[in-house]
Amino acid sequence: MTTELLEIQPRLLKFTFELKKQSSCSVVLANKTEQYVAFKVKTTSPRKYIVRPNSGVIKPKSSFSVTVTMQPQKVAPPEMQSKDKFLVQSSLVPYGTSEDEISPTIKEGPCSDTLAQRDRVDSGVENIPPPQRVSEDMEVLEAEMIPQSHLKETNETGTRHLCNGNGPTNETDWQDPNLTLEELKSKLRVMDIKLKEADLTVEKLTEERRAIKREKEKLDRDLELLRKSRTKKVQVGFPLLYLATVALISVIVGFLASS
Repeated sequence: MTTELLEIQPRLLKFTFELKKQSSCSVVLANKTEQYVAFKVKTTSPRKYIVRPNSGVIKPKSSFSVTVTMQPQKVAPPEMQSKDKFLVQSSLVPYGTSEDEISPTIKEGPCSDTLAQRDRVDSGVENIPPPQRVSEDMEVLEAEMIPQSHLKETNETGTRHLCNGNGPTNETDWQDPNLTLEELKSKLRVMDIKLKEADLTVEKLTEERRAIKREKEKLDRDLELLRKSRTKKVQVGFPLLYLATVALISVIVGFLASS
């Protein structure tokens, strides 16, 4: 589907919807003519969407990308669809016209076209948050914190909860409903890191213990060598002292005998 001056792709805007988070998609405007074309993008919900840029000039046979950002929403639209519309207005302008020279208003006419929009994507996995993640919606949080049997009872009374089959299917899944899959993975990663750090600490302490043991053995050997050295010195010095003592006694006895 094309307009008289511009070709718009895609014709249907698709957003990955998630509560309280913004989502963006791009629209490509292609100039089919041999002249400069000015454009302006309008929406039926200006407070909900931000269009950057919302106006500009496209050169002949060129294309231009426009980013449409949906602001964070507190409530999901009914059936994940929206009736919001976008209007793309286009007009021929003189050759060489810049964006600053665009008229503040571009009259609607045969060169205008509407662009439909709906708040969903083709894949339901992207459209609906995974059941393991705790939603910021309090009703969804309460639904994840009750047993499966209680979930069926509340569905019968008209209370909105999680769809059957997406919730836990056994008692072990309800041991800690406040933990999400990502949080569990994060905790496991932290525990792995701590275990690795503990292993490194034990290895370091073991190595230090071995080094201390080697140092102690070396000191024991040095001490033993020192003791042996002192013993040898004493053993070498004892006969000399003995001989000197005997010689002195002999001199004294000889002196006394001669006198």
